[in-house]
Amino acid sequence: SINYFSNYLFESRLFYSKKVKINRLSQYRNFDNKLKVNNVIQIIAPVCPDYSYEVTSSGKYRYTFEKINKGISLVAQKAIDSCKYLQSNLDDLIDLKINISLLLGDFEANQSNLSNLNETKESFVQKLENSVLEIKSSTNFNAHFFTKLCGGLEGWHNLIKMLKTEYGLNSYDDLKKLYPTINHDKNLISRIPLYTKWYPDSDDYSQIFFDQCMEYILMGYLIENYYGNKIFLLASDHKAMRPYYGLMSNISIISSYLEY
Repeated sequence: SINYFSNYLFESRLFYSKKVKINRLSQYRNFDNKLKVNNVIQIIAPVCPDYSYEVTSSGKYRYTFEKINKGISLVAQKAIDSCKYLQSNLDDLIDLKINISLLLGDFEANQSNLSNLNETKESFVQKLENSVLEIKSSTNFNAHFFTKLCGGLEGWHNLIKMLKTEYGLNSYDDLKKLYPTINHDKNLISRIPLYTKWYPDSDDYSQIFFDQCMEYILMGYLIENYYGNKIFLLASDHKAMRPYYGLMSNISIISSYLEY
């Protein structure tokens, strides 16, 4: 059954709004070894806060960032649906248990984001706490703030500084030099429509993109160091950000594709 689940991840497709699929990132391997932890499959799903959005005439979701709500975000719902799909299609693997944890991005309570949303850090965090409760009450999954993995927001900011210092990563150009095999420019361009809504007053989208890349790098780093590398990270955010999870970690990724 271990081998079956490994093949299942490689060959299956998740369907959600006809746009979801499971992919394997080529740099990750040895799935069989990662599953042999008391026959428990551990899935960790980083998800964003519940930002406001609208549905376009073509039926796609588009963030407006007019406010932050206190329910289940688009990305969190995508992760929940993906995990439920996995659970419902593994009925024959009775000797395997799936343990799922959703980690909400409380580190997005930065000053520029708070100002754009007209929120204080306290009100932002309170709404995320409500989102955690909503996820727990509507699923059987674990849910908590991402910075639980590093002792809170102060620990998060200290680790961002540490990564920048240790690896000389202080700018977008540094990112391109250190990881030249990734098409950062293409990824940045794909994010600009989102950034124009999220940070309408910004005149430097490359800086916003770099800051987000550092967050994704740190998320992958923390997940591996907190849970170990015998887990699966479920990536439900925009596909352009997916490569950055693994730049300083060796974790396996299940990716659910969501366009917005």
